[in-house]
Amino acid sequence: MKLLSIILPTYNEKDNIVILIEQIMNSLEHEFFSFEIIVVDDNSPDGTSEVVRTLMKSFPPLRLLTRTSDKGLVPSIHDGIQHAKGDICIWMDADLSMSPILIKSMVKELENGADLVVGSRYIKGGCMKGADPDGHPTSLLSVWRTLSSTEDSFLSAMISKTGNLVVRAILKSPLHDHTSGFFCSKKKTLLTVGVQGSFVDYCISLPYRCYMKGLNVVEVPMVLTPRKYGKSKTSNDLSSIISVAYQCIKAAFILKITVKSERSERYAM
Repeated sequence: MKLLSIILPTYNEKDNIVILIEQIMNSLEHEFFSFEIIVVDDNSPDGTSEVVRTLMKSFPPLRLLTRTSDKGLVPSIHDGIQHAKGDICIWMDADLSMSPILIKSMVKELENGADLVVGSRYIKGGCMKGADPDGHPTSLLSVWRTLSSTEDSFLSAMISKTGNLVVRAILKSPLHDHTSGFFCSKKKTLLTVGVQGSFVDYCISLPYRCYMKGLNVVEVPMVLTPRKYGKSKTSNDLSSIISVAYQCIKAAFILKITVKSERSERYAM
């Protein structure tokens, strides 16, 4: 029986992590596969690790990895993959914006031949933050009203949607969502391709490099909901939003040049 490793990178998520772990346990309770949940916490000052440590007494599949150096999302994901006991790894945000219900669909796509499965807001059935989760047409005013009462930013949501179109055009990629953050793949694939970049542009790099290697990258619809508790890590102010957008566009251009160069050198050998 295969083992699924669910990796949850955290920083100051004590108000969300208990709810998320319970949601994961409930959504996978009757599945035929075994799973473990690895919380990779960057020594959060709000006590996230302590909360998880307490939960471990009641949830046997739960593991905790507390990191005190080389902090950041990508190093946390990398360490989670390295420590995973499962042959399938999946990771998602711990702010309750991503539903664990999607996990079963992602694993199924992997069983059907996918090498990397990506949760996508911008395909049919998907939904960006602030939009109607049932798929009904939503005006920009409605999106703004929804997000104005949350920790998430309307401007960040709009830049994300537009930025994904720009990145797709630069890379000439078939993918629709290049800043997802919800991924599923076999551990050996991830160790071979590698998770590279910073906390946002790695989302662009991983699927694009998989695609350029000829691997089968599949998108599944993802409904992204606004954050309820805690502070957003990517949309606190205008300057940080612009900085993230710049990093993504820059990463796309660099990938376009370097990955193409790597392919040319490989074929020349």
